[in-house]
Amino acid sequence: ADASGNTLDQDGNLSGGESPADQYRATATRANIIFVSGAITQNPTWTGLVVVQDHVTVTPGVTLTIAPGTIVKFADATTLTVSAGATISANGTASQPIYFTSLHDDSVGGDADQNGNLVGPSAGDWGQVNNKGTANFDHVRVLYGSGIGNTGLNSGAIRNESGTMTFANSSISQAFFDGLDAVGGTLAISTRC
Repeated sequence: ADASGNTLDQDGNLSGGESPADQYRATATRANIIFVSGAITQNPTWTGLVVVQDHVTVTPGVTLTIAPGTIVKFADATTLTVSAGATISANGTASQPIYFTSLHDDSVGGDADQNGNLVGPSAGDWGQVNNKGTANFDHVRVLYGSGIGNTGLNSGAIRNESGTMTFANSSISQAFFDGLDAVGGTLAISTRC
């Protein structure tokens, strides 16, 4: 029925509300989009499309798990910090890599900034994933990071700052400053893309 309660006449025979002739069925897929910002104080698992709207901090004692196939899009100049005592586990697969990319990157995850092609991605659109705890990256694609807020002393789309990190089967491209920056801690890199 319409807003006034009049039954619809889908088949055009001037008799509304007939079943099944006047029924309308459609299939829709609900997008799995998560919007995040601020402190993460529990152990979440990110799946689908995740939009980092403002700076995110994984607090001590917390593990952030990112499922295979997840696309994490960062709004301009935002960062993800893994505190000392916290963990990020981003383990994709060859067929379902995890993406860390710009909100303006429509090539994966669609038009999340809802501007058509008005603004495309650029090197340095977002800041970095800064690890001070434990970070595991496997089959991860990092695009368009290491931008605003980074300098020659604080750069890297991925930064290991006295933490423990593994970076395997992954790639970093289109970074404005450094791709991967390590300042103290332990870093193990084994990459085949």
